[in-house]
Amino acid sequence: MQLRQQQEQGQRPKPALDSEWINFMSPDWYPVKPIWQGTEQCVLEQRDLLLSLPHLWRMMLLSDGSVTRHLELLLGEQINIDCVEMRGIGHALLGLPPGTALVPGPRVQRQVHLKPRSGEVLVYAASWWAAEEVKAALPAVQQPVWKSLQQQRTELFRSIERLYYGSSPHLERIFGVPGPFWARHYFFYSHGRPLTLIYEAFSPRLDVILGDSRSPNIPPHP
Repeated sequence: MQLRQQQEQGQRPKPALDSEWINFMSPDWYPVKPIWQGTEQCVLEQRDLLLSLPHLWRMMLLSDGSVTRHLELLLGEQINIDCVEMRGIGHALLGLPPGTALVPGPRVQRQVHLKPRSGEVLVYAASWWAAEEVKAALPAVQQPVWKSLQQQRTELFRSIERLYYGSSPHLERIFGVPGPFWARHYFFYSHGRPLTLIYEAFSPRLDVILGDSRSPNIPPHP
């Protein structure tokens, strides 16, 4: 009832983010198993962790700008989107990031790889969309989300909800390099309502242009 009232009033619903996400095992998409996880505010408050990350990694993880656009500017070339999956998952929530229920069901799950000309995967992304809205939001499945929405002049607000640092044998296979890996998930809101939830994991190959991400000052688990 509260969620419905918030949506009717045009307010941005608040996912519960004050507890850790522990249900990270999934058979059909590839989150990291966290060594550490925290909210955006948690990272900003943990100065030792924040300052142990190179400036460009801070921008990549905490900026509300497009990852695809950032990579194109840093590399000076087009980033290609390889859509490896786009399928309906109904109302299933098991194994999905916290807050996915805010995206109205039934839902579509999309998985993509972001690649430069050389062909290696630099970013893995999974996202969840309302099935009745996804075709209008993403008319070209091989196009970056930000470009599709920009072309439609869609009003957007990006809310970074949680960051992760951890391992994944699946991502090691996709990226072709060992972990651990940085990842994050966030919402796109349009007109106060959640349009999609996106989870992104980053290849350590990005260290070549972003700086060393392998020695973060991770705080001890309480």
